[in-house]
Amino acid sequence: MLSIALLALALAAVPLSRRLSDDYFSPAALVVAAWFGSLGLYALHLLPYPGMRPSTWAYILVTVTLLVAGALVGERFMPPAAGPRRRRVPRGAALWVSAFALLGILGTIWYVQEVRAHLGPDAFANPNAVRIALGQYEIPSRFLFLQLFCLAGPLLAIALHLGGVRLPWPAWTLVIVCALCTWITTDRTQFFLLTLTAFFMYVVNRGPRLGWTRLVAAVALCAVLLLANFTLVGIWVGKTSKNLGLTMRLPAPSTADSVPGSGSKEAQGAAPALAETPPAGEAASPEHAPSVLQARLESLLQRTSPIYLYITGSYPALDVLMTAELGRTNGLHVAYPIVRLLQRAGVIAAELPPAIPEFRPLGMTSGSELRFNAYTFLYYPLMDFGPIGALGYVLAIGLLSGVVYGWVRRVRQAPLRLLMMGHVATALALSIFVNKFNNTAAWYIAVMTALPFIAGSLQDSPDNQA
Repeated sequence: MLSIALLALALAAVPLSRRLSDDYFSPAALVVAAWFGSLGLYALHLLPYPGMRPSTWAYILVTVTLLVAGALVGERFMPPAAGPRRRRVPRGAALWVSAFALLGILGTIWYVQEVRAHLGPDAFANPNAVRIALGQYEIPSRFLFLQLFCLAGPLLAIALHLGGVRLPWPAWTLVIVCALCTWITTDRTQFFLLTLTAFFMYVVNRGPRLGWTRLVAAVALCAVLLLANFTLVGIWVGKTSKNLGLTMRLPAPSTADSVPGSGSKEAQGAAPALAETPPAGEAASPEHAPSVLQARLESLLQRTSPIYLYITGSYPALDVLMTAELGRTNGLHVAYPIVRLLQRAGVIAAELPPAIPEFRPLGMTSGSELRFNAYTFLYYPLMDFGPIGALGYVLAIGLLSGVVYGWVRRVRQAPLRLLMMGHVATALALSIFVNKFNNTAAWYIAVMTALPFIAGSLQDSPDNQA
């Protein structure tokens, strides 16, 4: 019942948002849909997760409440515009897009050359070795800054197109090549950010004009692209259900209806035993028919186990994190992009904490143990300020999201506003997994995509009246 209730709330958030705000995915609705939807899937216990403690469930509920409340209050700070306003368009838009795309392509070529130079000409035949070498800085990562243009270029082009700017086909050709470059990295995040940000820009741009049919089509296209990328790159780098040691099982009724955090084996996500199946070559008798169907469904689920893990694994990981020592870094994580920039510039000599969270065992109740390092977007504020202080950060994120949303609704055709809303909406959607609000790369991409508009406003062109 818990899983059904959470999934129903997640689905109801979209039409309710449409009715109240003319948008399907206002920040408040997006938070409810993402968090309750993923929590509903987690509550199915299709993997043998341990049960979350009631205190962790309560903390997640408070987090969602503060995000939603902050977003709703933030919208009120930006009332509708008094009259029509012109959209801001950068001068030489096609040149900006082409330059960004070329830089992204150059960064990808540089990346390929660095990998081959350090690991040999056949390095990409073993992509997992590439991931390890990059993670351990065996391969210099100077190319990463240019690779960020693989996102900035296409996103700028899409925002301009949605804002009514017509770009020539040579610019679009470069953009398409640049976007395809995100498929040859071992990091699935790049393509996810590109696809989700483009999707949210499209939905917000259309606003009240977007009907349900087109919304469903857009959601389906987005889902197909993300699943294809996730699956193909996962196979390429070896992150499959077999290699991860994951075993999916259909939930038993007692598991699905169990109280969160109860100490029973079912509540802890123990995989139910399979019923006896008929010998090979024999027809299934009526009593064997359910087990045959169950086995087939579980075989299908098994193929999707890495996806399920990535959607739901951050919740048991958060439960483990909440037992650790928190509040030790005093804001260095939350302000990491700024502090890191000042450190590199030699302005300060602060010792920064690791940018990547450490892996912790989830405490799986059966099968292979899993170590995970995604704890929802709460990880960094928890490490900085502890459980109480982190809630202030949560409220601030909610307020910021609402303010940006209210600002965008005033001029839905403005490319710059669409870009900022796309960045914020994507960060909210991924908040169930990671924190993009304090991610250095995300900040760089936001600044890159805003740069043409900043340059245009400095030129004080008549066409750039906001």
